[in-house]
Amino acid sequence: MAAAHRDGVVGHHLDKPTKGRFGYTAIPLLIGREENVGVDKVTYVREEKQSRKVPSLGDVPMLSLLGARVRLLRGAGLQSPYAPAAGIRYDGVWVVSQYGHRNLEGANPKMRRLTLTLQRYRPRRTMADLSEIPTPATVDYYRLFEDIEHNFQTRAATAYSYLEWHARKARIQLAREQWHRLRTFREAVESRRRTDEEALAKSRRKFDKLSGVIRESKERLGGVKKEKENRTKEVIEEKERKEKKLALDDTKEKQPAEHRNIFPGSWEMKTLMDVERLY
Repeated sequence: MAAAHRDGVVGHHLDKPTKGRFGYTAIPLLIGREENVGVDKVTYVREEKQSRKVPSLGDVPMLSLLGARVRLLRGAGLQSPYAPAAGIRYDGVWVVSQYGHRNLEGANPKMRRLTLTLQRYRPRRTMADLSEIPTPATVDYYRLFEDIEHNFQTRAATAYSYLEWHARKARIQLAREQWHRLRTFREAVESRRRTDEEALAKSRRKFDKLSGVIRESKERLGGVKKEKENRTKEVIEEKERKEKKLALDDTKEKQPAEHRNIFPGSWEMKTLMDVERLY
């Protein structure tokens, strides 16, 4: 923050929103968390004590930030995938598109949950490129700086101030580590869910393919069976026709020669049969 104050990005070295040298409001996101993280849009959530009726972020009223362009700084203590590995990083100009606040139920009535929806304004670099900052060498330098700061706090501050500073650092680091573990667990669960869905989809495709093969086989067997039944039926009908024809031929041979050309059932046949019955 001292370097950002030196360069005119923020108004002072404290970690709260201020206006810098160029008239932009700078918001340092050193604590809290980011939700609904997108490519160029995030929702910042912070829970803190509020003694004012008008919601504010530090000393800046939130109503004045709505629709305004702000300079955004992210710190290593922020619970976000965009947070730097160490120190503080400048992430360009963002627009506050939405804000919200509500009191936390079951907690101190002065505790309030603040939310800011931030969207990038004319980005020149992608967030993937910004996430590569700081480099591993810079992280090593920052670790040396932390050792120097620790020695300075041990010598310059009182015991109470040193313990308070150390406890604050430990809380931020613990919250960051817990968030990392939770994020890793969620990613593992999501990866397992995707793997299970892919395996289930693959099994369904195999099942559908096998069902299609079985259906085609059944249809083929049904067609063969039907064709066989039709062929058998035709053979039986042909046999019955032949038997009827043979029976008719035998009947004609047994009849007298003068009756063979008479159609059975005609009145001539009936008359002849009646005459034969009389004699």
